[in-house]
Amino acid sequence: MIIQSAKLNWKGVLLWSNQFYGICAVLLSVESTLFIKHVYPSFTSLLLIHLSTVLFYTHSYLKEYKEGIYNERTNWYQSNKRYLQLRQLGFSLLCLYLALFKLNALSLLNNASLLVKAVALFALILSITYYIPFNLFTRLKPFRKVGIFKSIGIALVWSIVCCFIPVWLTNPNVIDEMNFDSIFWVHFFQIFAYILILAVLFDIKDLNRDKEEFVNTIVVKYGTYQTINKIIPPLYAIYFLLILLEFKINSLSYVYWVLQLSLVGLTYIISQKVVKQQSIHANILMIDGLMIIKAILSILVLNMVIH
Repeated sequence: MIIQSAKLNWKGVLLWSNQFYGICAVLLSVESTLFIKHVYPSFTSLLLIHLSTVLFYTHSYLKEYKEGIYNERTNWYQSNKRYLQLRQLGFSLLCLYLALFKLNALSLLNNASLLVKAVALFALILSITYYIPFNLFTRLKPFRKVGIFKSIGIALVWSIVCCFIPVWLTNPNVIDEMNFDSIFWVHFFQIFAYILILAVLFDIKDLNRDKEEFVNTIVVKYGTYQTINKIIPPLYAIYFLLILLEFKINSLSYVYWVLQLSLVGLTYIISQKVVKQQSIHANILMIDGLMIIKAILSILVLNMVIH
């Protein structure tokens, strides 16, 4: 049975099914709302964020396995195609129900400021054009094939979904009144910088595939050594500078600063290991798993501040 085979494969259930990415998005959303509003987001908004993340990545890989390079993940998608298509339909309907009837998203969006509408539209366009050219009647490439824009686009979408959206759903008036202070923007770009680092690191795993598909990523253009030792270190510096600004603005304890410094060190260690790691599931756990570690470290410290 298709579903039975999925249950027996822990990598299929957690990783290939993209539940892992949904968990990452939820934890980063909790971190953002705790940091900016000092409250937890609602369960409904977290469920919507989780399901929409799973939906997007599953759609991407369902499309990819038809033309991508064969590996363990593509084999799982081929074996579970019918189950995944039914799940996509179910998750889509559930997302619509949560957004329209539980969160009143249309009403909130209709009454939202131009800023919120512009950000929502921007995130939607980025998500759609990740795989589909913006103008289907020209030879424009989807942005994932336009070098550095692949990593930047991924980082932007994750920052919007895991920072802007949960904060807006938690307190729509904050954004609508345009009274966001430096706390929000520093945290937004802190998430952006860190996801950008992880996106570039993850391209190391996809180096051979990106070459075959003519995706001119940073790693393809500059090589693995140059990327790890000359391009990513400035991103570490930018991220840590934003951490210092957060530390000063929010008057956090030194524990937060030390834990974030440790996270940067751990990220550097992982970056050295992924060069030799060919396994897809190991790369996902090591690289994208850093999002979970980042969020948990921040949540633990922020809980101490709140209580």
